[in-house]
Amino acid sequence: MIQSGLDLEEDQTIQSKVCVVGAGPAGVTLSLELARKGLDVTLLESGGLNNPDLQNGDLDGQLVNARHHAPLNECRGRQLGGTSAQWAGRCVPLDPIDFEKRDYVEDSGWPISFDELARFYPRANHYCHAGACAYDVSQALPGAAPSIVPEFPTDVVNSARLERWSLPTHFGKHYQEELETSEHIRVLLHSACIRIKLNEQGVVSGIVAATAPGRHFQVEASVFVVAGGGLESTRLLLASKGNCSDGIGNASGHLGRHYMGHIFGSVAEIQFSGNPRETIYGFERDREGVYCRRRFWIDPVVQRQKKLLNTAFWLTNPPAADPGHHNGVLSAANLALQVPGLRDRLAHIAIQKAFLGHTDNRSLLPHLRNILLDLPSVARHIPQFLFKRYVPERRMPALFLYNRLNRYSLFYHAEQPPHSYNQVSLDTERDRFGVPRLRIDYRYDTREIDSVCRAHELIAEQLHEHQLGTLYYRHEDPSNQVLDQASDGFHQLGTTRMSADERNGVVDINCRVHGASNLYVCSSSVFPTSGQANPTLTIVALAVRLGEHIEHGLSRI
Repeated sequence: MIQSGLDLEEDQTIQSKVCVVGAGPAGVTLSLELARKGLDVTLLESGGLNNPDLQNGDLDGQLVNARHHAPLNECRGRQLGGTSAQWAGRCVPLDPIDFEKRDYVEDSGWPISFDELARFYPRANHYCHAGACAYDVSQALPGAAPSIVPEFPTDVVNSARLERWSLPTHFGKHYQEELETSEHIRVLLHSACIRIKLNEQGVVSGIVAATAPGRHFQVEASVFVVAGGGLESTRLLLASKGNCSDGIGNASGHLGRHYMGHIFGSVAEIQFSGNPRETIYGFERDREGVYCRRRFWIDPVVQRQKKLLNTAFWLTNPPAADPGHHNGVLSAANLALQVPGLRDRLAHIAIQKAFLGHTDNRSLLPHLRNILLDLPSVARHIPQFLFKRYVPERRMPALFLYNRLNRYSLFYHAEQPPHSYNQVSLDTERDRFGVPRLRIDYRYDTREIDSVCRAHELIAEQLHEHQLGTLYYRHEDPSNQVLDQASDGFHQLGTTRMSADERNGVVDINCRVHGASNLYVCSSSVFPTSGQANPTLTIVALAVRLGEHIEHGLSRI
């Protein structure tokens, strides 16, 4: 059943076996898992069915360093499905090395093993509509060429690893019917959780939700799960206080600290020396029709030897906003994404920024010249791409173009280590429900900048040693350009980090909040390290794992 909290009586109390706060990928997945096990779930969502209302300022907050963090109203969204409404669909599991304690990465290591989480990835792939849990060319694309370019060795840099792509799956829309018809799920929209009620015995007795300023209701349950995304989950724990004046689960002082994202961008190009027709630059489809893309990945043995952070690369187009690419298709896409009204229909603001790059060149004439000189290619490619991108249920994830000169931009996506000074805390200002807004202090360190540059050098060495091509930097000082491009906020990791005991984190190995017997967090905020992978697939895997744990726990009561 799906209804609005506005339809409830003021101060009404709802009874449920499990209460889940937040209806994004984690909350929807967990609720469906529990309901399929016969457990009654109340799922609270602060937004509505469709587009979030950003005019009320609920997602505003203070950024200490706006240069390196996306605006808060761009990287979060309150609606059924949460941020999956703006998700591009990339699915990548974490790597075994991400779970290891590494002497060169402070506060690294997970209290669970990769194998423990890996058994839940196939189910997560199913929820995300990403096909088989196969992330290697030999498994996913049998018979295909083994590497991005012929004869590329795999001992230092592996080019047979894949990312898989979801439909992309909007968890609100794709699972709305099951949420509506389930006998065990009650979804309450327009219901913002504003306080968790934790008693002196460490038991959550209920939560308070607001449907409008001054209008509240309560939910009482045996188990409570906060699944409101990395930032909002942390905000709720900080604001609820409980037995600790600094927030629930904050006896160790770790709540809100170790905020991580990723460091990504493009500072170099590769000129391959072989046959351009043999370079695998774009998407391939597996037997189920799922889009896959190959990546360069630094071998974990080499990562340890060189003390590198986990890093992946893939081939991409030159910056679309720079008309120097002389490509009519890219110029047409660039102009389309600069048209007010049209651009928001074509792509989310984050995708717009990523596609357009960081150049300030906005002159129209060079782009119009490119289109006119390349008109046959524009007429051929644009209609095909628009159809594949916007018509089928499984959409082509992005536009990648063949380069007859065999020269491509190189995009990197790298781990950001946990730094305690990167912190999410409460501001003095409050939202319309009286909850303190967020204050975010988020920076990048010279160590991750250096690691990205040294990872590029490894690829350059492999290309040179095996006479496969040459890597060229766009600027004389690539480290400055890496820092200039460094910005995140969409991958909200680490602020309720998982730890074996309460001295080193906020939640335990089962995502239960330290010091609270029946309160859990299901979010990427529990990640102790970030890895090179986008977090959504792992968030869903953790939700499936938590569903199993909660079922076993309640069956013993």
